[in-house]
Amino acid sequence: MSEKADGWAEVYRGSALAADLILAVLEASQIPTERLGLGGNAVFGGLAFELCSILVPVAQAQAARHLIESAADPT
Repeated sequence: MSEKADGWAEVYRGSALAADLILAVLEASQIPTERLGLGGNAVFGGLAFELCSILVPVAQAQAARHLIESAADPT
């Protein structure tokens, strides 16, 4: 993912529904987050306005990515 100029790094870009779940995991782990997107879930998934990004402070980006990968791994 990418690093933003203001000290935030993008750790997720995808559907709004998945973004909400990832946001909850990161916030429960005390990682500050910012959600970018139009908000709300689309009636028809996959539309461009349904895309969201999650940003975290650069210093916590590696930990956030690890949490996201761990949550996605079924084992």
